[in-house]
Amino acid sequence: FLKKMGLDRSLIRAKNKGSFIIGICGGYQMLGKRLIDPKKVESYHKEVSGLGFLDVETHFDDQKHTYQVEGIIMQRDLFNGKCNTISGYEIHKGVTTGDVNLFLLRRTPGSEEVSDGSIKGNCIGTYVHGIFENDSFRREILNLVRRKKGLEELPCTLNYAQFKDKLLNTLAQRIEENLNMELIVELIGG
Repeated sequence: FLKKMGLDRSLIRAKNKGSFIIGICGGYQMLGKRLIDPKKVESYHKEVSGLGFLDVETHFDDQKHTYQVEGIIMQRDLFNGKCNTISGYEIHKGVTTGDVNLFLLRRTPGSEEVSDGSIKGNCIGTYVHGIFENDSFRREILNLVRRKKGLEELPCTLNYAQFKDKLLNTLAQRIEENLNMELIVELIGG
């Protein structure tokens, strides 16, 4: 679809101009060299070429991988040692192999450790959803881009978890103020 719509050419131009490209989950898979799907689990094709931005390839299987993850950043020089850990979750089919060495993740349930993620030049890929909810990681990615543009680094000023909780509490308060909860409970037979 990316190729049919010409989006691949746009991504290639952006990459070649130095734009920072980050792929999460399926985006990570597409940034690799090949996507191999012999059972046609994810598409009608047994194999397609990826964009080739990362030195990885993905082999699809029937198993859906769903885990909470916590991990360490293995390429600490990327962030000048300012960000060492991440957390989030995985939900994907397929296994990506090759130059997979950005994070060392511990999956739960269980305690399996796996390597995840790849970086090459101005491209990063990972299976970790929610990675930008990690305040220090998000700030250091932005500072990485700032450094490449010759701009001064900025400190982390947003606590995303607190920000999200405040928004959800405000939403809950507005709902409570504006709905007749007694009527709703009565209508659902409570």
